Amino acid sequence: MLVSALGVFVVFASFDLPGPWDRITAALGLGVLLLSALRWQRQARVHRKPTGPELLWYFAAGAVLLVLCVAFQIAAAVLALSVDLPAQHTIAAAATALATAALAGPGRRTFRAVVRR
Repeated sequence: MLVSALGVFVVFASFDLPGPWDRITAALGLGVLLLSALRWQRQARVHRKPTGPELLWYFAAGAVLLVLCVAFQIAAAVLALSVDLPAQHTIAAAATALATAALAGPGRRTFRAVVRR
């Protein structure tokens, strides 16, 4: 979970970097997320197709993460304008990564309940 939160932080914080470093850092963060997902998939003991409720849960979890990310970006932009912060994307990235880590446990329990039904 920490690797995923780190990947989310690196990808979103990369928007504050200049020049080619923003693309290089974003690619690095996306690579960390991709390798984490591939490792998780390969580690699974059972490879089966997800059911409809499981796919709906994946869609809902992605939508929640997207809404949180946009909300944190807006809040960081407003804060940056009012307080003159130089790295608004880094602050929003940290908040998004912390929210991702905080919601992992409840999300895992909810997903287990969906799979068992």
